[in-house]
Amino acid sequence: MTKEAEKVIFNKTNARFVLFKKKIKKVKMPKVTKEHRTARKRQILDAAVACFSRKGLYKSSIQEICKASSLSPGAVYSYFKSKEDIITAIAKENRQRNITLIDEKKETKDTLLALHNMADEFFCRFNNPGWSDCMRLDIELWAESLRNTKVNKTLRHDMAEHRRAFAEIIREAQKKDEMDKGVTPEAVASVMISMFIGMTVQKGIDPKIDIENYINVLKEMMAGLFNSGDRG
Repeated sequence: MTKEAEKVIFNKTNARFVLFKKKIKKVKMPKVTKEHRTARKRQILDAAVACFSRKGLYKSSIQEICKASSLSPGAVYSYFKSKEDIITAIAKENRQRNITLIDEKKETKDTLLALHNMADEFFCRFNNPGWSDCMRLDIELWAESLRNTKVNKTLRHDMAEHRRAFAEIIREAQKKDEMDKGVTPEAVASVMISMFIGMTVQKGIDPKIDIENYINVLKEMMAGLFNSGDRG
């Protein structure tokens, strides 16, 4: 083949390649909206909660979460790099929901009434049949945090944020002379958190636990702490 013929073939091939590239550039990939990503994350997290509460954290694999969410492993990994990342996202979501509730309720001028309202909101969840999955998941997370440093770090941060929010309420009540100034706000906050954790474990073991009586006793205990400021 002559050089002229090779040059003609090369030019024709090059022209086709350039034309092909131009056609490719015209093809636009569909834009993934924020709403779509939010919905996909919700789909994955809901599936993970169902898997974790049913089989436990240790026995639930990414493959099972994929199956429960009806998504491919590639789709799940595009949102979360590992099972621990999914756990972190679930804990963060729960924390944000709880802190938002605390912030809303603390706007009540009467601090004791605000705390009573919080008790109703937090503990009445146990009477909701749909809460059983969340309850089992909490227990699973607490157990996993004893052997998984990443989960432990996530839950310590989670607990610290709840403690901070409750301690802030107690501190403000002391400033208004509504509560005994001799108690440490952080210690009171820790006791409040312990009451929720304790009931979660008890209810998980024995579903017949009477939540209404528990709430009433809790309110009486809080009222006694407030009343102590008026005891001369």
